[in-house]
Amino acid sequence: MKLKKIVAFALILCMVLSLSTVLAGSKWVDVNGQNLKARLYKGWVSQHSWFVMKWSKDWDPMQDEPVGAWVTNHYTWYSNDYNESTWYGWETMTAYEEGAYRIEELMKIMSVGDDKAAWAKYQAAGAYSANWGQYDDGVPRYIVLSDNLTVYKGTSNKVVMSLQFVKGVPQGLGQPSF
Repeated sequence: MKLKKIVAFALILCMVLSLSTVLAGSKWVDVNGQNLKARLYKGWVSQHSWFVMKWSKDWDPMQDEPVGAWVTNHYTWYSNDYNESTWYGWETMTAYEEGAYRIEELMKIMSVGDDKAAWAKYQAAGAYSANWGQYDDGVPRYIVLSDNLTVYKGTSNKVVMSLQFVKGVPQGLGQPSF
């Protein structure tokens, strides 16, 4: 669990750093000048990892998000291993499309309010803190609500392994109201 939290924080940090050039001029355009009012960003997180980000209309990157605002992050990278010890090849990335395995991770992060009972229900479903701050009583301000990782054989679509780190939101909870 601790490794998941460290990796989640590292991935989020990479996302923030990769968007710094977009945010620098307070313009939501990519390097090709495309208008990103669609709340969609795609580009490279690093030299070897492709990244697609989609966010809710009330999500304002790098700000204090309102409760219920969300962002989804989809990472794709290649590696010659998919061991848990290397975060499924993240630490041993190869050049894009040159590794023996293609690894994709899709995660959803949401801003939540200060409600310990609701947070306990999300934790029971496997949700974990995105490590973007917390309230005074320890409830995280942002949670990873969904985190799925799939390993494919090379550039094919043959699934080697699939993991679901968050098993699902308890029925009836839906979007957090806390």
